[in-house]
Amino acid sequence: MKVLTLFPAENTIEASVFDGKSKISSANFAYPECSCETGSIAEKIALQMGGMSADVGITCYSMTPQTCNKITILDNELSSKIACDAFGHEKTNICPQILLSLAPKKAMLACPLTYGELPPVAVFSGVPQIQRRIVARTFEHLLGAKELCRITGKEYEQSNVISIYLSSDEISACAHEKGGILDIEDSYDGEGAMTPTRSGFFGQRCVYKMAFSGKYTKEQMLEKVRGKSGILGHLGTSDLNEVRKMVKSGNKKAENVYKAFVYGVAKSIGKMAASLKGKVDGIGLIGSLSTDGELVAELKNYVDYIKNPVPLVVDPSSALMEMAIAHKEN
Repeated sequence: MKVLTLFPAENTIEASVFDGKSKISSANFAYPECSCETGSIAEKIALQMGGMSADVGITCYSMTPQTCNKITILDNELSSKIACDAFGHEKTNICPQILLSLAPKKAMLACPLTYGELPPVAVFSGVPQIQRRIVARTFEHLLGAKELCRITGKEYEQSNVISIYLSSDEISACAHEKGGILDIEDSYDGEGAMTPTRSGFFGQRCVYKMAFSGKYTKEQMLEKVRGKSGILGHLGTSDLNEVRKMVKSGNKKAENVYKAFVYGVAKSIGKMAASLKGKVDGIGLIGSLSTDGELVAELKNYVDYIKNPVPLVVDPSSALMEMAIAHKEN
């Protein structure tokens, strides 16, 4: 069976081709600046496939009406709606349409960005008209938590673990309780810690004051939350190595911003530990910044009283392939 997987990573789309369970090729393609350029990416992936016809294709992380980690069969109508941001805007929305053009026999969408399987205690807000909506990379959180259990000799279904997704874009903390997600931060809409490019949580009154000041459009206000805020908004760069160089050169503002960033991530870990009533079997770090040794060491200083955070390597493309084969065979 030939399987094509499209994994929407932070800055690129990873296209992998499998023959059965053996990965025979993999390449990364930058997200296009506009959705009208998706055809060129599809052509590049087709060249990578070398004329091979995929029996099944699978992708993930699009904005859809689906809120659970179940597989959806893609068709032209659904993929077009997703590409047109009918269910919410996200750069990953181009993947279903690309996939369908390359794997028309059977194209599938797994693990949407919107997650709706939290227990009632985790979704209530103080405003009756508003329920917490979670948009996060739950797929990688699940992979990370299961990998942490595997390397520590524990069963995921019997463990309480915390996973932290760390990237230049999204940072989110997730609590797993005995085989399921108990709670997770929605960094898409501003929950959790400040990130290199996102604001994280800040006071509601400040938002209202800015939003109704007449100085900003809706799009500009959204940029205050995600894309042009966080460390980038403060210092003009989202590169942690550049920020640390600023700190070493005596830049006091950079020092304060960087310390606030680490402090915020540590608080998110502590919050998830509280949701697990302090019964934590491990803390796993995933995402591109999980290999940043200085950041990991600084987080350890805050949270090693709970557990030492462990950097993890996960392979979403192979996990998608396994899901595709299992679904195809059923």
